[in-house]
Amino acid sequence: MNVPFELLSCIASELGSNDLANFRLANRACANAAVSLIPRHGISVLNTSRDIKELQDVLQHPGIANNVKNLRVFHVQWPVCSRQEWETHHLLFGGNGRLQHQFPSTTSVRQLSDKAFAAYQEHISEQESRRYFDEVSALYDIFSLLPNLTSIQVSNMHEYLWNPKSNRRYYKLQQSIWLSPFYSSDVTRTVEAVSLASKTGTNMDQLASFSVLGCFNPDDLHLDPSDTFPHIQTLEIEEFLGCENEKSIRSFLLRFPNLQLRGMWTSELEFANILETHADSLAHFSLYDSSLTDGSWQGLFTKIRDLERQPEITLSGELYGTSELETLNMGSDPVQHQMSEFLHDLNSAWPFQSSVWNQGD
Repeated sequence: MNVPFELLSCIASELGSNDLANFRLANRACANAAVSLIPRHGISVLNTSRDIKELQDVLQHPGIANNVKNLRVFHVQWPVCSRQEWETHHLLFGGNGRLQHQFPSTTSVRQLSDKAFAAYQEHISEQESRRYFDEVSALYDIFSLLPNLTSIQVSNMHEYLWNPKSNRRYYKLQQSIWLSPFYSSDVTRTVEAVSLASKTGTNMDQLASFSVLGCFNPDDLHLDPSDTFPHIQTLEIEEFLGCENEKSIRSFLLRFPNLQLRGMWTSELEFANILETHADSLAHFSLYDSSLTDGSWQGLFTKIRDLERQPEITLSGELYGTSELETLNMGSDPVQHQMSEFLHDLNSAWPFQSSVWNQGD
């Protein structure tokens, strides 16, 4: 097929991920034209030894590695079971009746279940034999292969657990071992591993964004005081319940001199303590879709205004107060203007006396 490379690239650029994968199978010319487009929406990896090794192999191709800007690392953990426990486990994909009803004969059930349980045992053995140092080292090796990586997200697997076909590598593993991972939001272990692999001194200066989709406990992170992340401009956290462990949260946030916090839940006092403790090193502070569990936004922003060294502040989304009347819609231009005047004028009174939920609509 004698089709110009530019035309093949143009065709490939219009395809979705599944069609792009099929397009690459047509011939070598199509494969070469599409290779740089594979990571255009980012790539993902399960935090398992096998999946990380497969990604390392894929990233040996510079056309892929050089075009990866976004990486998603999934935290996954499977139950450890005996054969009997495995056969009756509630996480057996397809339900506990799978062994009895999915296959046409008892012989088929036994042969296929023997194969699946053997694959499950191999998978669990690989996970249990992996040393933590090896996990961090493998992630560091992946990051080192991505010279243009700007964003890392650590995530749970919730969106795929009931729709596994939407993640082909996870679906392939699940079909092999038959068992789904735990339905857990706690991604602390993988947050720690990714943090250690991307900290100061790891040549990750181009990395600007770190997000956590799931909840984690900073009190369980084992990082040295010198482990900082000055290159991170955006820190996005989901389900960050600061009211339960404020001291460890403050210690964690101090590692980031430039902060954009999303979805943070904590008290007025703790927000203020974070900013006051962080004032000397914090250059920019952005707050998006966050909630107060105690106190008021008036009290918090008054404390911020009174800081001797006030960082540049960006406010967006909904800032939820302890009641609807105290919720601020920062998507409204009038609210933004009033807030800016308040923060820059020590004599300005708090401008929000009633609900501004719909102000500016």
